Amino acid sequence: MQPKKFLYTLLRKSERHSKTDMVYLAHGGFWLTLWQSVTALSALIVSIIFANFLPKEVFGIYRYILSLSAIAGSFSLSGIGGAVTQAVAKGYEQTLVSAFRMNLKWSSLTTLVSWAMATYYYVNGNNTLALALFGIGLILPLYNSFILYGAYLSGKKHFKENAIYGIFLSIVPATLLVSVFFFTQNPAILALVSLGAGLCVAAFFYVYVLRKYKPYGGSSSAALTYGKHASLMGILGVIALQIDGILIFHYIGAAELAAYALALAFPQYIWNLLRNISTLALPKFAAKDIHDIKKVLPKKILLLSAGAALLSLCYILVAPFLFNIFFPLYPEAVIISQVLSLSLLGIASAISITVLQAMLATKKVYVYTFTSSAFHIITAVIFIPLWGVIGAAISYTATRIFSLVLSLILIKNLESSKGPVQK
Repeated sequence: MQPKKFLYTLLRKSERHSKTDMVYLAHGGFWLTLWQSVTALSALIVSIIFANFLPKEVFGIYRYILSLSAIAGSFSLSGIGGAVTQAVAKGYEQTLVSAFRMNLKWSSLTTLVSWAMATYYYVNGNNTLALALFGIGLILPLYNSFILYGAYLSGKKHFKENAIYGIFLSIVPATLLVSVFFFTQNPAILALVSLGAGLCVAAFFYVYVLRKYKPYGGSSSAALTYGKHASLMGILGVIALQIDGILIFHYIGAAELAAYALALAFPQYIWNLLRNISTLALPKFAAKDIHDIKKVLPKKILLLSAGAALLSLCYILVAPFLFNIFFPLYPEAVIISQVLSLSLLGIASAISITVLQAMLATKKVYVYTFTSSAFHIITAVIFIPLWGVIGAAISYTATRIFSLVLSLILIKNLESSKGPVQK
């Protein structure tokens, strides 16, 4: 038997136990994993160079700029991508164009927030942060709109194409960033070069996708409405994700933020790899009834949780060796990274939330996002002043596990909301 045919047969047989389309998962998962691996490798190369050749304080300021950029970007329609994927999966492909226009319009808030922060730092004499935030206000609205091409390709299940484009979206900015690093170590310029390069690549692929596929089938007003709600929820969610870096920078210092960012790098990469399963699941879930999903969901969650626990244990064992090789100047980050790896125990929440998104269960997603975000913010505000960077790691990990429990509670009583998508 040919290897390809043997693998196909093996995957089909495994479906009796996993209750999952394993051929679909393997094909899409391969390309998403390749994409994530190249992205992680690019980020790792940049981190190694910065961690070994930049002063810790400068590296910390660079990471702080990225945190501020994420907060400013949350004031665009950051949740519209999932809505585009859901609508395109149902055949409403012109939702991409409608979402682009809507996102560009709403992203004026991103510009206002960025420039407000830039003004604050300029008045307080921090020209580096002021310059960075002024440029972010110009770049992010366009970038967040052009990047929607990826949501369209996911909805059409073109994971290979999306991965190839995503690889370019990772490699080009990283290459330019490393090149510019040898001419200047100004953290503002470095951040803007990375974001600007990403904008150019995303714009190219957005135009290319439009010309290649010529989206048809109308636009889904229901999906766009959901995207607005998801974006509103996303503001608090992004603030919660960035709260650790903000508090560490202001209360402890830039050098400690640099160590925390490196400690989070490997666990976050593993998390993103496992989360690929939810990316693959969204188009599938969007076409099914909730009762059918509930029949197979417990086993999927159990298998994913067991795999995450094993990966967490393995990482805890190898973390000291990884940091000794890649980040020898940051030995203090090892224990922090080991604590952060325990957050992988909550990865199955990505599956549960994907189900809520596919069913357009807006109220439940609101509850999930607000409650989990509030939990993270409150614990960070309490733990970081008490225990410093290790307190941030405990807050992050506790939030991931809490989010899993919360998502399971929300999905337990979810009724069918499947129906025709509005034009």
